[in-house]
Amino acid sequence: MVSLIKGEVQLVIPNVVLIPTEDEVQQAINRLVDLVLEISKGITWQWEYSQNDTKNKSGEKENFYHKVVEHKDIKKALVILKCEVSSQRGQATDVLKQFNPFRVIWDGDRNLKVKEFMDSNPSLMQIESEIEIYH
Repeated sequence: MVSLIKGEVQLVIPNVVLIPTEDEVQQAINRLVDLVLEISKGITWQWEYSQNDTKNKSGEKENFYHKVVEHKDIKKALVILKCEVSSQRGQATDVLKQFNPFRVIWDGDRNLKVKEFMDSNPSLMQIESEIEIYH
């Protein structure tokens, strides 16, 4: 699967956050959809006969906007795009939860914790055991 939008996880002490946020991604998708639909307003054509074979009296130019927005497949795609981020919120939360075991690294005073640990004159096995906590 090819990613449409890429994000990253960043440490913003005291939290691990997704950048851009889910709301920012949804806003960008909504804006993209609106811009793509706006393009169809600028596409016009003039025809002598309408779809039901009646003559176009005024000879006015018409744009594609209403035909595009009212098309059933376009409507379906719009619903999917506008709801996709909401449906993925649970997965994003699960990804962020994977970093919870490491909170001890940035919560509190690291230097004090290391000093206290080293002041206890730990054995090599105790040091290895402490390091293993983070694997």
